[in-house]
Order: sequence, then C-alpha cells, then structure tokens
Amino acid sequence: MLINYQNEPEKITITLIFEDKESQISFNPQDINLEDTKFMFMCSCESLCDTEFDILDFSGKIIDINLINEFKNKSIFYIRKKQTNKLSNLIVDGRRKLYVEIEPLRHIESQFAIKFMLIGSNLFKLTNKGVTHLRLFQLSNDSKRILWYSKSKNLKEANLSIENIKDISLGQVSEKFCKFPNKALELLSFSIYYYNKNNYYSSLDLTCKNEYEFNLWVLGIKALYSHIKGKIISKNDLLRHCYKYHEEINKGNISKCSNFLFNNIENDFLTPKKNLTLENRYSTIFDISKGLLVNCQKLEKLRGGIEEIKEKDILNNYNENNIEGYQLLFDEEDIVEDLETQKNQMINLFNNCEKEITISLYNFLKWYNENNNQINVEENEKKEFNDIMIQLKFSYDSYLPSIKIIKEINIKEEENKINHKDFLKNLDIQTWKIEVDLENINDILIRFKSSQNPTIINNIKSILKEITK
Repeated sequence: MLINYQNEPEKITITLIFEDKESQISFNPQDINLEDTKFMFMCSCESLCDTEFDILDFSGKIIDINLINEFKNKSIFYIRKKQTNKLSNLIVDGRRKLYVEIEPLRHIESQFAIKFMLIGSNLFKLTNKGVTHLRLFQLSNDSKRILWYSKSKNLKEANLSIENIKDISLGQVSEKFCKFPNKALELLSFSIYYYNKNNYYSSLDLTCKNEYEFNLWVLGIKALYSHIKGKIISKNDLLRHCYKYHEEINKGNISKCSNFLFNNIENDFLTPKKNLTLENRYSTIFDISKGLLVNCQKLEKLRGGIEEIKEKDILNNYNENNIEGYQLLFDEEDIVEDLETQKNQMINLFNNCEKEITISLYNFLKWYNENNNQINVEENEKKEFNDIMIQLKFSYDSYLPSIKIIKEINIKEEENKINHKDFLKNLDIQTWKIEVDLENINDILIRFKSSQNPTIINNIKSILKEITK
C-alpha cells in the first residue's frame, strides 16, 4: 500500500537567537493550539536566557507574545536581556510564563484540583437562616455539576451546574455571610453566585475545614467555569487566591510556586494564623473511646444497606419495573448519571470508613496497652469506660470483618511507635472525620432509597401513561 504524503500539512519552524545561542521550535499547527504554542515558545526562550528578557522580531521591534495571533513558518525572533529593572509588561518579567493564558484544563494544577473534587470533601454550608450544616460536596463524574448530600433535599435540588455560575467571591462578602458572619473562618470561606431553578440570583456560601481544601476547591471551580465558558486562563489567575503561592513567588521559587498543592499535608497550608482550622479540637480518652464505639456500631448498621445497594443497577432496576423512558422525567438526563455517582460515593466512603475505623482501633488498643498505667479516667466514668474497652476489643477481634485490612498494612517498627503527646489529639480528629463520613453515608443511603420508592415508581408509571396518551 502506497502512502500519499502530498497532503500532509507543512510543519512550522521558528528560530530563536540569543547572543551566540540558537534554538529552533518545530510543530504541526493542526496538532497544537495557539495558546500551547505560546507556552512552548516562552519555555524555549527561558531555556536560552535565565534572566529577564525582551522578545524582538526580525526588524528589531519589541513584541508582546500575548498579541501574536499566528506564527509564520521560518520566523526569526531575537532574545535580549532587559536593560532596565522597570517592568513594562508582565509577560517579560521574571514571572512571565505564569501569565501565559492557555486552556484551563491543560494546567496540571487544574487536573489535580478536579481529581480532588471528584473524591469529595466535607464543607460547611451556610443556610438562609444562618444555620451552618456540614455536608459532603463532590464534583459529578462528568465534571459539569457540584453535588452535595442532604436528607432534606433531593438530587435535583442539591446540585449546581457549573455553567450556571456567574461569579465567585472569596471571604465572607455575600449577603448571607454579611448577615451571619464568622470572622474567625473568613479566610477559609467563599461564595458561588448563580441563578437557581426559579431564575433568582442566589449564592452557595461555603467554608472549608482547612486551607488545603480551600485552595483546591476555588482553583477547581475557576478552571471548570473557564473551561465551560470557552475562556483561557493563566496560572497566576488560577492560583492568585492561594497564600502559599504568593509566598513562593516572593521567595523567587517560580518553578516550585504550585508544589504546595501536591503535598497532602494539610497543616503546611495554613496562613500565618496557625490555629486557623476547624480540626483543632481535643477530647478526653473517655470521649474518644465512646466515639470509636459509636462509629463501630454505626458502621455495622449501615453494612446491610450498602451490601443491598452494591447489587443494584440503577437503570436496570427501573427497567425491571417496566418504566420505559424513565429519563424523560428528569430535567436533565445527567441526573441519572448522578444517581450512579451517589451509589459509587456511598460504597467508596463505606470502604474507607471501614479501613479507617480498623486502623484507629488497632492504634488505640495498642496505645492503651502500652500506657495503661498512665491513663486517668474520672471516677464516675470508670465503669462505663471499662465496658467500652471490652466492646472495642470484641469489635477488633471478631465483630469487624475489616480487621483483615491490618494484615495488608506493612507497618515498620520505627513508624509503629506512638507519640503519647499527640496521639489522642490526632485520634480524636480522625474519629470526628469518620463520624462525619458515616453521617454522609446515611444521608446518601436515605436519599438513594427514596429515589427508588415504590410510591414514586407508581407515580412515574401514571405520568408516563399520560405522556403516551
């Protein structure tokens, strides 16, 4: 078979000259868009000159890379060190590549933030009455909607389409936040403005538990909004809300300015107010042991419902009830996909809680055995505490099937030594997190089952009959 090369598009070659150095860039214009080409161009310039520079065309005129609409074949550009410290254009200073605008989802920071949002996290949602609810927020599988889980709202009410977003503000400046402020958490708060189903301008007012969550959620929403609206965005615009980003820039760490996002050590991302986190809490050993036991009991109560859900296929379940065209009843057919997202989120959360409870029990009982002589419990709590410890040991030995997880964890001896000072504090935080996740599982399970209620199914059948008529 003969291959015809006559119609193959011509590659474009650009030459860059700096002093006695020369570099060439070659690319196929059909394989790379203009924004990515500009980014590649700037990276090549930086490889030739490691200080501030101007870009000159063949005639010797200084050009602005952002104003170039097309790169012509065999073009020649000269790179010249800047003669003054005065910054005339952001694109040619020491931070120039941070201001090159490209497709939002091409930024590696955007991709990481979206993965984080797909997993979901517990955020505080401010209601119209000033009540704060802790809710699990998650990005839908198609990355088009933000979902949250609540027993009081169905799936159509508890989601926000990215394309309906009109603006986002940082801090507590929305009408609701101004009416019910919490200044201690202002730096962890943000608001999303949108038009609701009644076409009223509304806001979704959220507070994160730490700055790590805040950075990634705001970044991800910026990227997704720009992507859906067909806008391009620079790395600086994506990260300008991050305190750590500005800190790295001021230190001159341009190439490492976003590394803090990829290190999941939440305490490293706090602002100068080092105590600015909702996870700074402490309880007694009696409270912690009681919390562990409650989590074990909640886990077992949820197990049956989760096992039942695992066996169900959402769409096939409706087909078994002879409900053809079920999707016609949804305002958006994507909501069927969101039901599957709910199911997967429940199962993943349950599996993770099972693992974390097992590890917490393992560490707590080990710590208890090593420090039994140093443990002080109030006299009026001793009997109940001893009963709780018996039940926890029983759960560890036989009640929790997830105990097999421990055998899969390779714990080195030096890592296995527990710091007495910080152990109870860290365990208390972990127990609280598990408790929140178990409540989220219960909320999702209730809402998931209600979506398959026989009464609802019968109503759907009636509506479909009317549609058929």
